[in-house]
Amino acid sequence: MKEHAPVGDHVLETLLLSKAVELERALGVMLEADARQQGLKSQHPAIYDTSFHAAGITQHIQCISTQIESLLTQAVEQTAGKLPVSESWHQDLIHLASTATDDREPLLDAAGAKCLKEALEFRHIAWSNYAGDLNPPRVFEHIAITVAPVKAAVTGVRQLFDSSAAP
Repeated sequence: MKEHAPVGDHVLETLLLSKAVELERALGVMLEADARQQGLKSQHPAIYDTSFHAAGITQHIQCISTQIESLLTQAVEQTAGKLPVSESWHQDLIHLASTATDDREPLLDAAGAKCLKEALEFRHIAWSNYAGDLNPPRVFEHIAITVAPVKAAVTGVRQLFDSSAAP
């Protein structure tokens, strides 16, 4: 953005950067919760509950995925126009966020886009199942899968407002 951007641009910058910080915080909370559960598993295996651990991580992943969508939706709408309204809007969002425009570089790199797609698919599966039916090993695989789109989205949004990175 220009050095003396209109007030509206400053509001958008504040909003998106605040959302990026919240997204990073949510990721940190999930990783900390996982570490605490892993510690419980190693120190007190008799009271560790894999299903409880998986259900908690699933909730974190669902919330983080929604936060990523919200952040990218606002960023894309400000730089590429409105998202198409369709049943495939999640895929449209990923495509638009990973495509450069005249005003910006891609918000997501290829790895971030791939992992976001996987995280959103997992969220859909989790929302469609009962917590007791979760496959814990599959849930735990998605911890690492969720990290990549968070980092990519946060980096992409920060680059929107980094004047040295302007296209």
